[in-house]
Amino acid sequence: MVTIIGIKISHKKEDIEIMKLIGATNWYIRKPFIMEGIFYGVLGSLAGWLIAATALWYAAPFLSSFLRGIPLFPVSFVSLILLLLAEVLLAILLGAFSSYLAVLRYLKN
Repeated sequence: MVTIIGIKISHKKEDIEIMKLIGATNWYIRKPFIMEGIFYGVLGSLAGWLIAATALWYAAPFLSSFLRGIPLFPVSFVSLILLLLAEVLLAILLGAFSSYLAVLRYLKN
């Protein structure tokens, strides 16, 4: 994530310099990149959750017959939604933090 945002920042180097000359604050410059990092994180977590939930749904009959006596299946819908919420929250935190680090590294130079 840091690499992707870093590449985006390097492509907008001239725009950032113009914004600094006009008087934009560092937070005004950071905000779009942090939001983009959050977007990438949320999109990735949704895709990962969808793939994992689909695989679990298809594999549940085989796994329940293979793991007899272990009360794991069927997985409740509520637990899948809670897992989705936890993944999205973690993705927001990681996306914002990694984007912040990338922008911080660039703005120091």
